Amino acid sequence: MLGPTIAGLLLIWFNESLCFLLNAISKVGVLVSLAYLRYESPPLAPRAANVWASLREGAHYTFSLVPLRYLLPMMAVMSFCITPYQVLMPIFAAEVYGGGASMLGFLVGAAGFGGLLAVAYLAARPRIRGLMRWAAIAPGIAGIALTAFTLSHNLAFSLACMVVVGFGVLTMAMVLNTIIQVVCEPEKRGRVTSYYIICFMGMHPVGCLAAGALAERIGAPYALAIFGTLCTIVAAWLYSRMRYLGTQIRPLYERAGVLEK
Repeated sequence: MLGPTIAGLLLIWFNESLCFLLNAISKVGVLVSLAYLRYESPPLAPRAANVWASLREGAHYTFSLVPLRYLLPMMAVMSFCITPYQVLMPIFAAEVYGGGASMLGFLVGAAGFGGLLAVAYLAARPRIRGLMRWAAIAPGIAGIALTAFTLSHNLAFSLACMVVVGFGVLTMAMVLNTIIQVVCEPEKRGRVTSYYIICFMGMHPVGCLAAGALAERIGAPYALAIFGTLCTIVAAWLYSRMRYLGTQIRPLYERAGVLEK
């Protein structure tokens, strides 16, 4: 989420080409870090007879955990409904606010700043208890903020809305990822994480396609307003199930030894 903020600032003073160049160069650091990474490989668990059997086993384990049975679909809904703002944002920058690349930079950068706030907040949390409520609160406030953004013509208010959107998206992503790492058995964690990636990154392009098609027919503001409202409704329903989910996740936390004494 830091990338959009930096890109937004660069767009104000430079151009898109420099953003793509620096983005490409930034990957070098990741590759160098991986090249120097050293670790001891744990013993490999016996493999399933075939790929399909392994997939079935992973799906059965993933959805046998009640909290993940609720939270993974919420992640998919949020990714489908909220993250398409990225591809439609140039329309708002040009048609609503009459700006160009610099205006787009401010709008996208505001969402990136919200993501940084999410990182700071979650890093400051001393314990995991109460974290799961954010799996409903975060997409809920992101949906409300996105809907409000589509109705606004005030730049300051719109930027504030995008900060909340960025905060909500990254909070949900980090909360669910944290819960997965904590509650899943080590030998199953990789397969559960693959479902998380499908729900998060896999639903993003599908949502962009749907949002673009809808925006072509009714306009970008109405399309994102519908998507934001849908995400808010689903998040509100999930929040109504939090007491039940709390009773389901507590034994998993206790098994992992992460609850404070």
